[in-house]
Formats: sequence, structure tokens, C-alpha cells
Amino acid sequence: MPKEKVETLEDKQKFEFFDFAKGTVEIYADWAAPEKPLLLGYLKAYKTSNSCSHSVTLAQEGIDLLNNTRANLDPEIKAIAGEQFSLKPFFNCMEDSSPDRWGKTLMRRFYERRQKNQAEAESAIGAARKSKRGAVAVHLNAVQYMLGVHDQFRMGALRYKIQGKPEFLDHHNDQKWAIPAMMNLQELANAAARIEDETLDITDEEYEYLRMLLAPGGSLGGARPKASVVNTNGQLCIAKFPSNKDEVDKAAWESVAAALAKGCGITTPNNKIMKLNHKHHTFVSERFDRIGVDQRIHFASAMCLSGLTDGQASHDNGISYSRVLEILRTGGSQTRVDARELWTRIVFSILIKNTDDHMRNHGFILVPGKGWRLSPAYDINPEPKGSGLSLNISEHDNALDLDLALSVCGNYFWKLADAKDKISEMKGIVSQWRTLAKALQLNGREQEYMAAAFDSQAD
Repeated sequence: MPKEKVETLEDKQKFEFFDFAKGTVEIYADWAAPEKPLLLGYLKAYKTSNSCSHSVTLAQEGIDLLNNTRANLDPEIKAIAGEQFSLKPFFNCMEDSSPDRWGKTLMRRFYERRQKNQAEAESAIGAARKSKRGAVAVHLNAVQYMLGVHDQFRMGALRYKIQGKPEFLDHHNDQKWAIPAMMNLQELANAAARIEDETLDITDEEYEYLRMLLAPGGSLGGARPKASVVNTNGQLCIAKFPSNKDEVDKAAWESVAAALAKGCGITTPNNKIMKLNHKHHTFVSERFDRIGVDQRIHFASAMCLSGLTDGQASHDNGISYSRVLEILRTGGSQTRVDARELWTRIVFSILIKNTDDHMRNHGFILVPGKGWRLSPAYDINPEPKGSGLSLNISEHDNALDLDLALSVCGNYFWKLADAKDKISEMKGIVSQWRTLAKALQLNGREQEYMAAAFDSQAD
């Protein structure tokens, strides 16, 4: 008589992962109450023949919270009763909770492998004739991607449950999903390099590494291979690994850029670089949406708070820094201070050709009861081939032109004379980039290549 199949944690999560959209998702705010997260409202997904629509219904405590927050969490979610539908593919605040391109790659490969394992176990010939990875296709929708991110590492302070279930999604209590320590970075980096190559089938050993990467790497911005780790001070961090496609040491150059930005008066997270078993470095930066590991600070991208979508938010569509500034003017808790720093960041992006300055690479931290603060700067990378910023500086021009930045300085609470002095000071700081590069032992070939970014505005 065959043994009765025991449903494992993986089995339960598999069915939850693919079936939860038939039910209701509870949304919690984990910055609002000292003892436990507060129920914000309910998310529903409605599937049509070729798309999916989504709605949010706020709980009364959620309405009260939004009224007391003095800031929008999402332009499409008002502090009112009743069902509110998104006119976009998904609510922007939940896009911020969702995985980036790297996280989606991890999630897709993880569930493809799980489906493959299940198919082989159920097939009489599965063990003798294993299919290739591509033979088991997994198609996930927006809500499935969002809920597949590990609860402990999700960006910001929104949390989610399936209605009637006790655990936050995707939450794991077993040791397999514990936060990796810094000592685990080497094996995580090795796994990331293998998994990044989507032409490779995943071995059993790599499948276990994929579990480790999937937990922390889901919703941290950008397309680069990455994971969350906890440092020796108990602070949650993000580690960005070298990519197989890198031609230069991107982590080291991001470290140079971060040091220069800090010198220019731009708020940046604590960070460092580490040399693992790779010719390039790994960039490790503290998560600014956490205090330690467990205390959450709510984060929202400029994309979210502006109400824009990825297809809209670029200079090609006339989107400028004025949209970021408007968030501070209408919902900021320290508008003048943050607006001045935002202008400083525009100037810095011109000085180092940081041209990947799109709306998801600008963010805000919620100060409950007061409004939004500009978040620490992140994903600042010099680009030698950059020809213009992702956002317009004036209403219609994205040119890497310091005079253009001066022309709008008054909008950011800068007097023209002070703005000119600030640019002169910043140019002097950025001119020291070679000193930092040499201290990191970046070779002459890379320095000559990157000079086109750092010296583009030199006198």
C-alpha cells in the first residue's frame, strides 16, 4: 500500500502562491502601531480574458491612519470608504513592494524548478528523463510577484496576508530562510552568478542557493544581482554582486560616487565594498528603510507618489524633476531642506553623468504625522557614455548642462549666487575622484574609461 503523501511547507506555499489571487489580500501598515501592524485595507484582483484589474477597500482604521498621516501613500488610494480601482496595471505603492527585474528572475526560476521537480515526481519516467528548465514555463501576475517577496525583506513597511491566514506573506519560519550573515556572501555571490545566466539549468545544489537568494533579493531596486544580509552590527543591508555582463568594477565605482556625493552634502547610506572570489567588488549598503532588522520605516518611490508608470516617467514624455519637487511641496515634512538637497543631487548627477536617475531611483521616507522626507540617495552610478539625465532638469531639457541647473535653482530654494558657489565647491570635490579610485586600486584602464564621466564638467 503506497504511503500517504505528506504536504510539506513547500507544497503549501506552492498552492498559496498560485491560488491566492482568487481570494482577498489583507494590507497592513507596520509603522503605525507600537505593538502590532495595523490593518490598512483589502486588495482584490479581478482576472479578465487578457488582463487583471485590482481594487483596494480601506478598513476604517486605514481611513483614520491616512487622515492622520498627512501624506498620500498612493495617489490612487484616497481616505474614503468603498472599493477603489486602479487605472494602472497595479497600484504604485504595491509596485514598490514588488520585486525588481533581478527578483522576478529569481522568482520565476525558483517556481519553474519547483514545477519541474513536482512533474518529475509525479511521472513514472521522470527520474529517467529529466526535462530542461525551459520546458516548464511559469507565468506570474503582478500580485503573485508582490506576494512572493519574503516578508522580512520587502521594501518599505507595507505587509500582506491572505485573508484568514495567520502569517504575513511570504513569511518563512524555518532556518532555511534565515537572514544570511556577511560570512555567507561568497556562496551567495557564486549562486547569483550561475543563476543570472538563464541559459543554464539549475542543479539541486543551486536550487538550495536560489532559495537563499529568493528570500532576501526580491524587492530591492535595480536589475543587478543582489541579496539582503545582516552586518555585524545587526543592521539589514543590501549586497550588490558583480554581474556576468560587467566590463568595469561597478561596485567600486559606485563606492567612489557615494563617497563624492557624501562630500558634496548629499545624504547617503553607510556602505562599503568587499572583494569576494571575483575580479570585481561587491557593494554593501545599509538598508535605510530598516532600523536593525525588524523595525520598518515606510518607503515610497517618486514613481509611486507621482502617480506615473514606467512607460510614462522619462524625459521623452516631458517628465522633469519638477514632479519630484512637487511631492516635497505638497507632502513634504521638511520641504525647503529636502528641495535644496534635491537640486544638489541634480548637479551631482550632471557632474558624474549619473544618467540612470529615473523616478524609481528617487525615493521618500515617511515621517508619520508629518509627511515625506527625501530618502538617502541610492543607485548613483557614473556612466561615461551618458548623454542626458533620465528626467528633464527644466520642463523640456535634460542636457548635462550646469547652466541649465542654475536656471532652475530658485525653484529649489537656492539663491543664484549661493548656487554658483555650491557648484564650484562640488566641482572641486568631484575632481578628486582619481585619488579615491587609486585608493581602491582601480586600474589605469578603468580610470581612463571612467574619466569621460567624472571630467565631463571639469574647467
